Amino acid sequence: MPWHVSVRLPDGREAVADYQESEVIKPMRKINAALSEGRAPDPAAYEAIAGWLAGHREQSAACHAGLSPAGLPCGHD
Repeated sequence: MPWHVSVRLPDGREAVADYQESEVIKPMRKINAALSEGRAPDPAAYEAIAGWLAGHREQSAACHAGLSPAGLPCGHD
């Protein structure tokens, strides 16, 4: 699933979303960009992702499971 973005939250949870989930993809990409540049990510971006994850745990888990070679489709494909 090449169109998914993943971020590990400071509390250890991982959020995975499809690129179409625009409300969460933007902060995820900002975090990943900051980390790739050696900068500290904006805490507000983590808060936005945690809020999204609270209402989308099952979808995030399905997307995460679908990332493995043997994973089932998450519904975005």
